[in-house]
Amino acid sequence: MTTFFKTFSTILFTFILCSEALGSTTSPDLNTLEDLSQNTQWLRLLHYHKGFWNFTLKSQADGKGFFISPNGDHDPLAELGATYEAMSETSSKRFGKDKVHAQCSFPARYKFLKKYFPNNTWKDVSCPKLEAVLKKFNGESLTYVFSTAFPNNPGSMFGHTFVRINARSEKNKKHMELFDHGLSYAALTPEGFSGMALVIKGLFGLYPGFFSSPLYYEKIAEYTHFESRDLWEYALDINPEETDMFIKATWEIAHNGYFDYYFFDENCAFHLLSLLEIAKPEWKLTTSSFFVSPVDSILSLTKTPGAVTEVSFRPSVKTKFLTRLKGLDSEQREQLIETIDSKEKVTKTPQMTSQLLDGLDSYYKYMKQRMGGKLNDEQLEKHYQVQLLQSKFPKPQKVKEWADTRPDIGHGVSRVQLSYVSDGRSNSNSESVDLSYKFAYHDLLDSDRGFTPFSQIDFVELKFSKLHSENYYLQSLRFIEIQSLYPITFFEKRKSWRFKLEYNKPYFASCEACYQWNM
Repeated sequence: MTTFFKTFSTILFTFILCSEALGSTTSPDLNTLEDLSQNTQWLRLLHYHKGFWNFTLKSQADGKGFFISPNGDHDPLAELGATYEAMSETSSKRFGKDKVHAQCSFPARYKFLKKYFPNNTWKDVSCPKLEAVLKKFNGESLTYVFSTAFPNNPGSMFGHTFVRINARSEKNKKHMELFDHGLSYAALTPEGFSGMALVIKGLFGLYPGFFSSPLYYEKIAEYTHFESRDLWEYALDINPEETDMFIKATWEIAHNGYFDYYFFDENCAFHLLSLLEIAKPEWKLTTSSFFVSPVDSILSLTKTPGAVTEVSFRPSVKTKFLTRLKGLDSEQREQLIETIDSKEKVTKTPQMTSQLLDGLDSYYKYMKQRMGGKLNDEQLEKHYQVQLLQSKFPKPQKVKEWADTRPDIGHGVSRVQLSYVSDGRSNSNSESVDLSYKFAYHDLLDSDRGFTPFSQIDFVELKFSKLHSENYYLQSLRFIEIQSLYPITFFEKRKSWRFKLEYNKPYFASCEACYQWNM
């Protein structure tokens, strides 16, 4: 009976649609609509995903304004038919925040329909706001950017990703990527929120997500200068037409709806990948895993054949200084420290080299970042003296920057572990077999390649144990453990810190219900 009504309603809807599609030389038949409603790009335009429990299609977009059909959030055929009807220039329906024509409110869907109905005689309507956005971006290609982890902020423990929209180069002018726009997705949080509040509320989707598009040099200043985070840039195999689709698909969700922000899956990494999948339907970047981290998104791109065309590195001021410091021999390092500690003026001496001056220059730039963008009078004067001397030396060879933070060379962030535990006694009751799963982790015993050195992050670990002749039981539930160890050096003396919250049962406890909270 359900199938009969669905078929009948589809035929009836198609008849109405075809009779009202004024100005069209061709009208889609039922088979065309049904086939097209299952098109990969169409399903991605509506952000459909199968539910984890019932495997039925449901859009991840929130807000009824994102759908034209009342059933559009779960019925791709109904949404396709309603969209086709609304795209006629004679349609009186208005959509989105600004109450505009469907062509202006849903430009990515309009582009999709024109591709599959090339003989349709829809007339393009005027869309001033959309045209202004497209002109602002002037997009030609895309670069996926990864900012390394920032352990001091739990919301950025695994890094952050955003997309740089590369503008078309003007004739006879060099492309200035600093003035391109970045496209970032983050949780919309009230002022004064704490980093841990972001994580906790983000677990349950209690923040709406939003898109922003600052100039790229603003993102560089935020990450590399203010937070000392490196940027890795992954140029993508995206042409101008696909870039246009990416921008228009982003416009649709920003103009008509939103996504609830979930820390585990529907985060910055996931939704940017879903938008790239719309622009490039042959790519399969999103997964159905419980946790999608920024590192996972980089791995998805680099493992997709041909997706990444070039990788470049933009080091932070801290990385530049540490790299310069690493390039000095022991005598030069001692002289650098003496020069910094000395009250004397920095002058040219036989021991002074261009490498040493570059190290001093990098040091004062890093100190400026550490001190909120302003050196004290003594440091400012010495930095000026260093820069004055630099101009009198030949420019040294460029030092190769560290590449150990490149995310796609690191390990995966989820782990399943099977282990055997014993306290060394012959009694079989002192032996245990453990099975654990970590949603996201990087610990001190792991290689630091691709991660922030001297740090540990465990985010939700379930551990089950089995004693001799017993069934598995919950051994522990670790909600979070973060460690950030700062090496004490002449230029930096920060506190190391650790935080852990877990609910566990002591190994080989005599009572079955001996559980305790640890914080």
